[in-house]
Formats: sequence, C-alpha cells, structure tokens
Amino acid sequence: MKIEVRRRDIIKPSSPTPQSLRTYNFSIVDQLSVNVKIPYVRFYDSPGSSRDYNGVVDELKKSLSQTLSLMYPLAGRIKEDRSSIECNDQGVEFIEGDVAESLSSFLENPDFEMIREMVPCNPFTGAFEPNPDGRVLVIQVNRFSCGGISVGLIMSHAIGDGASISVFANTWARINRGCAVVDDGGFIFDASKIFPPVKNTADLDQFARVARGAAESQEKYVVRRFYIPASAIDQLREQLRLISHYRPSRAEALIAVVWDAVIAANQKRHKGRINLHVLTSILNLRNRMEPPFPENCLGNNTYGATVHWNQPTEGNPSRHALALKFRDAIRGVNDEAARRRYGKGGFLHTALPIMSEIIKHEGSKKNMYCLYTSSLLGMQVYAADFGWGKPRWAVNAQVMKDSVVFMEGRFGGVDLWMGLPEELMNIVMKNPQFVEFVSAGFSKSKL
Repeated sequence: MKIEVRRRDIIKPSSPTPQSLRTYNFSIVDQLSVNVKIPYVRFYDSPGSSRDYNGVVDELKKSLSQTLSLMYPLAGRIKEDRSSIECNDQGVEFIEGDVAESLSSFLENPDFEMIREMVPCNPFTGAFEPNPDGRVLVIQVNRFSCGGISVGLIMSHAIGDGASISVFANTWARINRGCAVVDDGGFIFDASKIFPPVKNTADLDQFARVARGAAESQEKYVVRRFYIPASAIDQLREQLRLISHYRPSRAEALIAVVWDAVIAANQKRHKGRINLHVLTSILNLRNRMEPPFPENCLGNNTYGATVHWNQPTEGNPSRHALALKFRDAIRGVNDEAARRRYGKGGFLHTALPIMSEIIKHEGSKKNMYCLYTSSLLGMQVYAADFGWGKPRWAVNAQVMKDSVVFMEGRFGGVDLWMGLPEELMNIVMKNPQFVEFVSAGFSKSKL
C-alpha cells in the first residue's frame, strides 16, 4: 500500500493568542515526555457522493483553525529549554494524502505497519525522538479510493496524553459539525504549579537517552490485535467476582488475563529464571487530584501505578490474585501519591539525577521482566463525528515492545493490542487459557 501526499498546508488559529497567554509551562511529567510522540488514526466511511471531497477538507481546515484558538498551545512550538511551549500561533501542518485502495479492503485485514502509514511524520524508529523539532501537533487526512477517509494525528506527549487527545479530536469534530463549544477555561490548565518542572535539562537528556535505548532494543518484537466482545469480558468479570467477592473493572479483568499469560510465558521461555515480574499501568490523574484537574484539560496528567509479582515467594499467580494486586495498586493512586512523586521536593525531583543509573541497573537484570500497560477505555474515542458519522475504527498507532494497550472497540467490545518479543508472543499464543479467552473474539476481523 502506498500513500501519495498531494498537499501540505499550515493551519493557524482563527484568532491570535493574547500576549498574556503566550507561554504554556510544562510540569515535570510533561518534561519527561517531551521526546515522545503519540499517533492516533480514525477511519470513516465516505461523507457521501453528494459532498465534494475538497469541500470536506476545507471544512476540516476551518474547524481546525477554530479549535486551535481554544487549544492554542497546540499551534505553538516547544522551547529549546523544554520548560514550556511558546504559544506563537505558528500553526499546525495539515497533510493531505491519497490511498490507492478501498477502506473496506484495507480494514479487512489491517496490518500494523500499514496503519502507521496513516499518521504523519511516522517517527517509528523508536518511541523516543532524540531531537524533537518543537512541533506539537501534525494532522494527516487520507482519502481512500472509495471515498472513505482516515484522520490521523501525531501529538507531543508533553502536551497530550490519551485523554487530552480524545478531547482535542472530539472538540474539533464537534466544531466541524457546527455545534457550539463553550470555552470555560478547562482546556488549558497549569499543572506546573502543582508539579513544578526541573531546571537541569542535562538530567532529562540522560534519562531520555537511556529510555530511548531501552525502547530501541534490537530484539525483534511483533504486534498483535485481539477484539474481545463485551459478553466475553462480562463473563470474565463475573468469574473473578465469584472467586474474589468483588467485581473487577474491565481494565482490571483484562490486565489479569494478559499478565497471567505473560508471566507463564516468561517462566517457560527463561526456564524459571525470571523471579520478579513488574507491571506498570498508566492511569489518568485528573479525577484523582484534590481538587480534581479539569476533565478536558490538555497535558500529560498521568501516573504510572506499579505492581510486582515475586515468583519465589508468591508462587505461580492466578488471575484473581493478579486482579486483586492490581486493584490495590490503583486504589493507592491519589492526590497524596501524586504530590509525593511529582511535587516540589518529591521523588522524581530528587531521584532524576540517578534515575538513568537505576534504569541501566534494573535493565541489566536477567531475573526481571517489565510489562507496560495503558488503558484508553472510557475515553470516547468513537465520539469524534465530523458530520459523516462516527469512526468505523479508531487506533493508537504506537504499540511498543513489552507493552499492552486497551482501546474501546466497536459494539461495546475492547481492542487488545500486544507488543511482545516474537518468541514470547509465540508462547503466549499457545497458552490454552489465554487462547480460550481471546478466541471469544477474533485476532483478525472485518470491520
């Protein structure tokens, strides 16, 4: 599949940003994410034969311009010292491409590498960019041969986590439909006052280099997608409730299934030499703070909750034991924990100078395996209706090694994306309990 780029434009805010708002300060969490880009793509059926495609694109550009006036940091540039965004209205690159294939044909058997072609810039040599160019957001709209459309974007993680990217897309779509959007000040929130940035960027550079090296491991890995119907997830949650006497959330239940299978596969792969299994799950902090952060605010407002399973002392895990352990960990993520980690004098401020050495040390251990999970459930990824109907499919186009991403699927189910070393993935796919669960859905589906 080939995408032919036929036009590039710069879209600027429809109204200038006032001088008093020209600086958007980063928090320490934002600074740690400044080298990372997040790609998303949504696929839509044709707007209809009665609508001229060029007119559809012109509408998108106009509504994007209006959206950028509300979310003005997105049209700015990250300053060289990585402490803030200069909200200078330089604008967002808007790329138009043509795909020599029908949307239905593409979605019949979507390949992950093909999906990555649907987003702009495509910085997928690794998770980290060693020298980010300062742009905050780039948009790419592709037209399929049948008239279907994909709307892809790539955003700096420093200004947008999964929640804020959904807010941006849904706001843009709402404006494109002609609906009113009230700017109550909730889009822009200064988290730097609560989680102040670090001034010594040399520490950030060292941390980014080590993290980038880990992300660009030479070990070959594969990405697989599974669609789990809502009925299968409900059945799993009920099974865990009968054992644990509480009904886990969808994320808790799914993480228990996946982590259980990965632990068993690692034990088999390494012949029992893996003693410590670590799971880190990225959580939304907005409603966990006191007072809560605005629900629709931009920013990288996340917290990594970490859970450990020690094989020698705890034995072989069960799904309900892993679900309970994960539940206890996320219950501890609150305002106090966030301030203790990110606040002035908090753990990150004191530990950042030595974190690179910690990462090197931990990464060199052969008796530990880390799995990273991110849940985008409940984030309304299918709410972005630009006036042509809701997306046929929505994808986070970045699944790295040793990671799992949960996204809302169509019809109430969940898309489960796994990126694992090839050998480990092969063992997981032979796990009878895991295969029995995921076979309730299907790994390759017509959408």
